Amino acid sequence: MNFTKYDELADKIGYSQVNIKSGEHKDMASPLKEVTPEEKEIYQSVVDDSYEKFLEVIVNGRDMDRERVQNLADGRIYSGYEAKELGLIDKLGSLEDATDYIKKSLNQPNLKVVRVTPKNSIMDSFSPNIQSNLIKDIENIIGINNQARLMYIFDQ
Repeated sequence: MNFTKYDELADKIGYSQVNIKSGEHKDMASPLKEVTPEEKEIYQSVVDDSYEKFLEVIVNGRDMDRERVQNLADGRIYSGYEAKELGLIDKLGSLEDATDYIKKSLNQPNLKVVRVTPKNSIMDSFSPNIQSNLIKDIENIIGINNQARLMYIFDQ
């Protein structure tokens, strides 16, 4: 998980923001403030918890040794061919191949497939006075998205 920080840039150009919040950590991901050691611990806890769940799913789902999975799950990406060779996947194919396989496996030819795509943050639906246009403009100029996202979609 990473965040782009604009606090130094905002200081240089004289920009400031006032946060009205309902809890101590409600502004944790604000790009206009420094992340405190306590907030880093909170974020690390979320990442560690998600990583442990991910390891558990792979160990159980692929019937693999935990130590081997930990060695493989170090943050790198694998090509489809590498993943197959390592036993992380059974077969190579397209999204359509995968959905067809699931429909056939479940004997449900009319099964509706729902695609989950990341949405804009809830702040995007509020007034521009709440979410700074300056930050959005900077993100657009340098081509990044600063929304903190931890997405792991798995249904047992």
